[in-house]
Amino acid sequence: MLLHFFATPVLSKTAKDFKLVGIQNEITKACEKITFSKNKNWVSNNHSLSDISFQSNFIEEYDLKLLKKFISSSVDEYLQGTIGQKMPYKIIQSWMTKTVKGEITTLHNHGMFDIAGVYYYKSNSEDGNIKFINPNAGLAASQTFIKEYDVHVEPKEGLLILFPAWLNHMVEMNNTDSERMSLAFNINIDRNKLYDNNETEAG
Repeated sequence: MLLHFFATPVLSKTAKDFKLVGIQNEITKACEKITFSKNKNWVSNNHSLSDISFQSNFIEEYDLKLLKKFISSSVDEYLQGTIGQKMPYKIIQSWMTKTVKGEITTLHNHGMFDIAGVYYYKSNSEDGNIKFINPNAGLAASQTFIKEYDVHVEPKEGLLILFPAWLNHMVEMNNTDSERMSLAFNINIDRNKLYDNNETEAG
């Protein structure tokens, strides 16, 4: 039996048809009410944010019902496929990002949370791939079992990606004349419910 240990679960799902139109419309209306700014402590060509403090929750503040529903079904699918059951969760933070020509997103993770996610609101699919770095650092020293150092995912309007918040990632430079806009968010799982389930199973 060949076993593959330490797999990293990433979910990629695209909103389509009427669902996509509805989500896009509610984000468009919300974006009319915000301004973007840059964190001056970051590199000068890093992307702009709707909130550089990360204290706000864009999804909740603008009541993005259709996006919340899409995220909810996706999180359920993600948890069912990773831990074998749906769990209560909460979106702790969410914010908009805007990346224009010449800008990037530097390498980082969202490690103090459980799940990180991004929804692509505006993209021409050539304005910079998100790049996930292989968490198995030991592979870099192996000449036999060489795996990908990173995996690229092409942005697409309506695409939602969920991944472990600890997973290091970055976004390549936007070399096009179009701006890319996305909505990022962080999720925490209700651990009380998780422990309750474990105790029930153990009993």
